Amino acid sequence: MKLRYQGLVLIGIPLLCQLIFVGTLVYVLVRLDAAAGEEARAKLILSKCHDLSFAINRDFTKLLIMRISNQNNLDSQFELRMREKLADMDNLRALVASTSPQSKELVESYIQSYKELIDLVTEAKVAAANLETTGKFAFGNEANLRVFSVKLLNHTNKFNRLGLQISEVYGPVVAELQPEAARQRTMLRYVIVFGVTLNALVALILALSLGRRTVKRLDLLMSNMTSFKNGKLDLRPVGGSDEIADLDRNFKELAFSRHASDEMRHSILAMVTHDMRSPLTSVEGSLVLMIDEVYGPVQPKLKKMLRRISSEVNRLIRLSNDLLDTERIESGDYELTIDEYFLETLVSQALDAVSGMAEIVNIKIETQLPDELTVHCDGDRIIQVLVNLFSNAIKYSNPSSVIHVRAYVDDMNHTKRVEVVDHGIGIAAAERRAVFDKFKQLSQPGETKRKGTGLGLAICKSLIEKHGGTIGVTSEEGKGSSFWFELPSTR
Repeated sequence: MKLRYQGLVLIGIPLLCQLIFVGTLVYVLVRLDAAAGEEARAKLILSKCHDLSFAINRDFTKLLIMRISNQNNLDSQFELRMREKLADMDNLRALVASTSPQSKELVESYIQSYKELIDLVTEAKVAAANLETTGKFAFGNEANLRVFSVKLLNHTNKFNRLGLQISEVYGPVVAELQPEAARQRTMLRYVIVFGVTLNALVALILALSLGRRTVKRLDLLMSNMTSFKNGKLDLRPVGGSDEIADLDRNFKELAFSRHASDEMRHSILAMVTHDMRSPLTSVEGSLVLMIDEVYGPVQPKLKKMLRRISSEVNRLIRLSNDLLDTERIESGDYELTIDEYFLETLVSQALDAVSGMAEIVNIKIETQLPDELTVHCDGDRIIQVLVNLFSNAIKYSNPSSVIHVRAYVDDMNHTKRVEVVDHGIGIAAAERRAVFDKFKQLSQPGETKRKGTGLGLAICKSLIEKHGGTIGVTSEEGKGSSFWFELPSTR
């Protein structure tokens, strides 16, 4: 799966779970709100019916008190309450508007019964008022009064019976919806806990599975790159069909192509340098014989020209030797022969190799070496390092100056350190970082042609590191440089 699709899966699946969770949560909340609404409406209907029942009893009582105590001022209050009850009836109708037809019919019967009771109460109030003003009984006789009383009693019983029926209809609604609301609230808590936990687990599992697989394959790709950097081609397959697999495939193609190019370059370089060094050595020998006048007298001008030619041939021989050494070191075909040597002996041999070069510019090389200091190394290669360091010091020192060669044992780091200190032009800070790079040559003020190949210090670095040591330089521009290397005390 492509990484872009893995990202969509990593985001999409938790998002889908989140949407399902939110949908379920909304559903439960809607059901809970509906249950709460039904409960509230049932409670309000019962409350309204209870208020109407209480009000009719209260009005009967007030009417009786009014008539007994002749407090006519309560009439206005009675009328006001009647109008309020009519408004309450309208509210009660609105509450049952969306319920079942049976419920609406029952409530409507209850309201009509209440209105009939109000009419009877009003009729009784008028009869009582007429008795007070005319002295005549409005019902005519006791028989009529008895009929009115029975009628009032029947309507009262009917009203109370309808009230009980409404209570029987809506009372269970309240009783049933309360535990239902509790269940919905419990379910809501479970949905929240389960949804959050599930969403977190899904996101975590996806992140761990996809991320772990991706990181593992990236680590394998980095391992392949490190192996190739170290010259190994045992590149393990990354697998997959995503961008990492594409990157691995392209890297392997590049690595094998680079390896083939390096092999061809090393072969060509070895062949060219070997084929070039053999005739150059022969030419150098012939030039030496001619300069020494083995073949007869040589005119001074011609001898000077022959020396110049010999110098250039020697430079070409050194270049071919440096190229061969570089190629061997890079290819790994370079073994050291380790033995114990007196450092003084190695330094002396290296000084003999550069003594002629130092005499030309009148430079003196002074040594400060501990007596009988030994080092475990490949003697020829350390001499090669010393010759390169001495040559550079002579090349960039002022004429008639002094070069110091020092050595001491660093017991703290368990190393033996050699320093070559000159008092020449020094090295600029910008060049100091790359002084051991291949083909890097130090610039010299006023020079029109640079000397050397730029391989000497790079070869020194490779040889010292192959010994398990370190090499470096400290320098101050215009005051000189100190090249040093350290070798392990024991191997």
